[in-house]
Amino acid sequence: MRVGPSRDYKVSWVYRRPGLPVKVVRVMEGWRLIQDPDGEQGWVVARLLSPDRTAMVIGTEPAALRDSPDDTGGLRWRA
Repeated sequence: MRVGPSRDYKVSWVYRRPGLPVKVVRVMEGWRLIQDPDGEQGWVVARLLSPDRTAMVIGTEPAALRDSPDDTGGLRWRA
């Protein structure tokens, strides 16, 4: 992960765990500004990101995962 959208910027973090879910915050010419589950943000080359959608559930109690973004959606899993 870099501090800016170019190889000219300093590397701020190296992820060692493949498949870590991240949120794409911004898209810019082959680069993506991402946010990891801890809230850290930085830029990565778009080709390093998988197009597969993933999720991470953080909490102390099981959460209901539904097939739509509201309580009327069918229950898919509890995690």
